[in-house]
Amino acid sequence: MSRRARVGRKKATRPPSPAVLAYSIPAAASAIGIGTTKLNELIASGELPSFTIGRRRLVHADDLASFVLDRRRAASKRV
Repeated sequence: MSRRARVGRKKATRPPSPAVLAYSIPAAASAIGIGTTKLNELIASGELPSFTIGRRRLVHADDLASFVLDRRRAASKRV
């Protein structure tokens, strides 16, 4: 797009996004720093709850936070 075409155009702005309520599998894995395969293993074993909407599997943000905190507590008890 040429400079001339951009002049006078307003930049599209998005409203502030609300807090994330649920993560997709790749987003949840990325958020806690593990791979999607490991995250799927945790879901399959029941260690991390998940739910589906249509064909999409999601992890609730609170469940993800609780999982990380539980792992952190368990690690601190081992020391």
